[in-house]
Amino acid sequence: MTQYTGLIAVEILFKKEERPLWGRITNISPSYIEFISRYDFKAYNKIYLSFEIALNKIEHLPVDIKKIKKDINGYYIYLCYNPDIKPKEYLNQ
Repeated sequence: MTQYTGLIAVEILFKKEERPLWGRITNISPSYIEFISRYDFKAYNKIYLSFEIALNKIEHLPVDIKKIKKDINGYYIYLCYNPDIKPKEYLNQ
């Protein structure tokens, strides 16, 4: 499976017409996205991410939040998956 690890700027939306918040993608693969943000999205199960990777712009990608952790620096770490791609091994984590 191809995977990218780095920091990619990401815009985060709850609804497509709202003003975006920000974050940084730390890990991305075809089945999941991990990102960090100062903002707490616990009240939302589905969010929309927009980012650019390898000269490709991805806009309003719907993702479901799977796990949330808070690090010692106050950042929230989100593990999300695209609801259209649900590998069995990923959902059993």
